[in-house]
Amino acid sequence: MFYSFVIKTKTLKTIRPLVLIVLWAVLWMPQVLLAQSNKMLKDFQKAETAYQEQKYTDALQWIEKVLKKDETFAPAYLLKATIASEQNQMPQAIDSYNKVLQLDSVHYTRIFYLLGNIYYQQGAYAEALPFLKSFVQSSRASEESKAKAEFLIRSAAFAEKALNHPVVDSVVSLPESLNTSDNEYVNFVNPEQTVLIFTRKVFLGKDNQQRPVYRDEVFLSRKEKGTWPAPQRMRFPWPEQWNMGGVSFSPDGNTMYFTGCQWPGGRGSCDLYFSKKKGNEWQRPQPFYNINTSRWESQGVVSTDNRMLIFASRRPGGKGGSDLWLSLRQKNGQWGQPVDMGDSINTPGDEMAPFLHPDNRTLYFSSNGRPGMGGFDLYFSRKDKNGHWSKAQNLGYPVNTKSNELNLVVASDGSRAWLTSDRDRKGNYDLYTFIPDSTMRPQKVVLIRGVVLDRHSKQPLQAQILVSRLPEGVVVDSLYSDPESGRFLLSVPAERNLSLHVFKKGYLFASKHLLSEKQTDSTRQITILLDSVAKGKSIRLNNVYFEVDQASLQPAATPELEKVVQFLKQHPALRVEIEGHTDNTGSAAHNLKLSLERAQTVYRYLVRQGIDGKRLTCKGYGNTRPVADNTTEEGRAANRRTELKILNEH
Repeated sequence: MFYSFVIKTKTLKTIRPLVLIVLWAVLWMPQVLLAQSNKMLKDFQKAETAYQEQKYTDALQWIEKVLKKDETFAPAYLLKATIASEQNQMPQAIDSYNKVLQLDSVHYTRIFYLLGNIYYQQGAYAEALPFLKSFVQSSRASEESKAKAEFLIRSAAFAEKALNHPVVDSVVSLPESLNTSDNEYVNFVNPEQTVLIFTRKVFLGKDNQQRPVYRDEVFLSRKEKGTWPAPQRMRFPWPEQWNMGGVSFSPDGNTMYFTGCQWPGGRGSCDLYFSKKKGNEWQRPQPFYNINTSRWESQGVVSTDNRMLIFASRRPGGKGGSDLWLSLRQKNGQWGQPVDMGDSINTPGDEMAPFLHPDNRTLYFSSNGRPGMGGFDLYFSRKDKNGHWSKAQNLGYPVNTKSNELNLVVASDGSRAWLTSDRDRKGNYDLYTFIPDSTMRPQKVVLIRGVVLDRHSKQPLQAQILVSRLPEGVVVDSLYSDPESGRFLLSVPAERNLSLHVFKKGYLFASKHLLSEKQTDSTRQITILLDSVAKGKSIRLNNVYFEVDQASLQPAATPELEKVVQFLKQHPALRVEIEGHTDNTGSAAHNLKLSLERAQTVYRYLVRQGIDGKRLTCKGYGNTRPVADNTTEEGRAANRRTELKILNEH
């Protein structure tokens, strides 16, 4: 339903060529068997009938009777190999296929392809190559078949090289407290790497027709003393028979995106939904309007800045199979028309399970349409400053193996990753973890968890939040805090010179120097307390910088002063005093003069930007009003400041 088509795809790719070769052999039988007895022909036909009915033991017994009569009868070895392949008895299949080639390599050239494919799926890449190359060189192979063989040749060559050049030290299975005989799929790990959420495909029994019945359930485990204990099933306030999967979360864990299949009111077989958490309760799921169609949509992920939605879909207009699609949020808050993510991401095969890192530019996903190790492999692509996605790169061995690697989650700081794979060949998918190498790591980011409150009432406020890169002032993120909780989450580049500004009409704006060289944590908690606009209140301009012992502005001051202009235009009736302050270095007279000149420099800038000079006054206070201890460099830096003081009632 959410990942089940993967298993179907894998099975078809293994079996379908085998069925075709048997049918092809049967077409040849009237000519091949002219010299054979009618008895042997009847025995072989009984073998094939048993095979069609999946009575493999009976089929093999009839095959042995045929070979006793004529051990050079190639179709019998071919059917024997087919049965062995379908029962995953690959050594026996290889022996029988080789026997066919020894008897007749001219008419049975497709055996070269089948043997090459088996060796490739078994991870014997060097052994696969000569068989595949022989098939491509055959004059009897169709162009379509040759194209498939050439794809396997590229894959085997890539995989052989990858085996000899591993990119990480090891990929480790998570403990048995998490991995079971059911299928587990990783969904989310919080920035602190203490919460793990995954989906488990739980076997419920069999229906009236003895068909297995499954339900996807979401589980959560909280790390305790460095280990993952047994998980607890997450409960949601909607009927549990409304099957859900393909789950992803916002970095703060408070918004869940998921796939609902055959839900009441759904548009297609599977649709995309989201739910927000209020307190400890998940709210009623909402469908992604403008996104869901009558086709299959699944595995949606939304960027940290809430501007991009990437999801898997089988809708028309793609490259083939399941493709990844991108939708951008419009100014009216609606999601725009999705577009196929193009050749750098999608192939004629299947692409699925996107994971967009909180850096909002590194995308991880799985695909079976590119040269790789086998089955589904994991890839990554990066978005450049122009919005173009780079050509997908394989994550290499041992992240990828001959088995299926379905999806990936990478920590916000890039230090660890978790994946889903069936590499242990137990017939089920489990959870694994590894430490990424530098080539596959995302851009380092810091997650800022914050809240905006009224300073006096401590009531939450919805406010505009801007993050700018200094000194150029380019806005790198913009959002609003939640109207009910006042909370917000920012994912910002781990850089030194970033400023944060918070605006709300009727309140003084707040500014912070967001990061410093000493900031090493991957997460930060901040509280923004806003003062209502009132006479006598002051705003400290934390990001206005002057040249040393001079009144000329540094370029890094411009973004902060632009925010002052924005504030004054938002409150056109306000009059303010521009206050200059210094530390105690130098004489009192010198500091008084310098602080006034700096206030006047700010005055002139604001007037040039269209602020009426009658609304502005200037005053220098020198070192007479310190806000910190002048005996330390940190204290002196805090005292060297510019403030705006409100002179009238709002």
